[in-house]
Amino acid sequence: MTHAPHHTDHLPTLRPFRAADAAAVARLVTDSVRGHWTYTPDHFRESPAGTRPTRLVAEQDGVVVATTRLAPFGEGVPDALRLDVAGDAAHFTPLLLTQLAAIPAGFRRVLGVTREDFSEQMTFFAAAGFRNAWQSWGAHLDLTTFDPAPSRRFRSGCSWPATSPNA
Repeated sequence: MTHAPHHTDHLPTLRPFRAADAAAVARLVTDSVRGHWTYTPDHFRESPAGTRPTRLVAEQDGVVVATTRLAPFGEGVPDALRLDVAGDAAHFTPLLLTQLAAIPAGFRRVLGVTREDFSEQMTFFAAAGFRNAWQSWGAHLDLTTFDPAPSRRFRSGCSWPATSPNA
């Protein structure tokens, strides 16, 4: 049986992060957190030679369009890797699958950390089978019916009675 040739020109190149990618990755990561934190190229370094790359990029027509980082989570969860994703969500799955194919021994879990309102990450994590294991108290608040008008007087100061009504 033969297969029809498939053109792959439209597919991105997946590869390890290089120092030359730092400015593009800094922009993608800053954009992915809606500018709540600002990342500079100095925040991103190549993995040392001879080690498994922790950050991969998807490059399309010479432009870095997405990035993932899969690295040890930290002392509190020694058997877990932390997954961070940024950029064009269409490339998160192939980037993650590439990284999962080379997970080092000793790790049993992959944890993704994001805010509930970062829709690209939340959508990807849900589609990839991640479950919500922890959520901040603020993320539980439903502010759709909140009326800020009664609290406005506290912003400009307020006048309290000279004596307590319970005195």
